[in-house]
Amino acid sequence: SMTKISPEWLEEACAEFHKRVVEQHRKTAVTNEEKREKAKERKKKNARKEENRKKPWEEEQKKKERALKLEDDLKKKARDAKYREELKKKARDTKVLKERNERAREAKREEEQKMKAKQWDSMY
Repeated sequence: SMTKISPEWLEEACAEFHKRVVEQHRKTAVTNEEKREKAKERKKKNARKEENRKKPWEEEQKKKERALKLEDDLKKKARDAKYREELKKKARDTKVLKERNERAREAKREEEQKMKAKQWDSMY
């Protein structure tokens, strides 16, 4: 046979159950929060350890890279300067050559005119 359950008792039982569920949820939430905090701390600690482990080597590496870059820049500047000098020299040489050729052509023209004049003279 079924036992008759009074509404008051049922209400009380439900309230009690609800209280327990809420409490359990709270505990779980607190526990999870603590776990998250601990995990964060662990991550931070490990990150710091890793940083400290890497630092000296990274500094050396950075110094080397800076030195190499500086060297490359200097070499490039030197190459550029040399290239500019070569261009200037080429330009000068070209100019000199042009002038020489021009003078040679001029001399040739004068020579040809003298020859023509001679021929003219000898004809008459």
